[in-house]
Amino acid sequence: MANGITITNQIFTMLSNSQELAQLVPQERIWPLLANITDESEIRFPFIMYARTELRPTYNKGGRAMDEVTITVIVVDDQYKRSLEVASAVRSALEMHCWNDNNVVMDYIRLISCEEETIDDAYIQRLTFTTTVM
Repeated sequence: MANGITITNQIFTMLSNSQELAQLVPQERIWPLLANITDESEIRFPFIMYARTELRPTYNKGGRAMDEVTITVIVVDDQYKRSLEVASAVRSALEMHCWNDNNVVMDYIRLISCEEETIDDAYIQRLTFTTTVM
């Protein structure tokens, strides 16, 4: 049985395969956990970071039955309007999609919250999703 720990691999694939998102953010600017920027002069907007932010296992008599997983996707851009467009494309790439292969069965992904803020001169769109992995 697969588990929710590795679900971020599927999230990356889903984001990378989105044609709508590819028109806004190159695949090389989609990163797990933190932005891969070594020099501030190299920052190119927009970019996306994603992470598994919570995992809650459910057990039955036979052991672990499933994992409820929370995933956070953060869009960072220096243009507010474009940050909204990218966030909308992220939502389209993930919301109500599922994944099923030999190792992972992921139920429909649901958006549970969306927040925005600014940090320095960047606009931040934070989308939080939940899914079940069996």
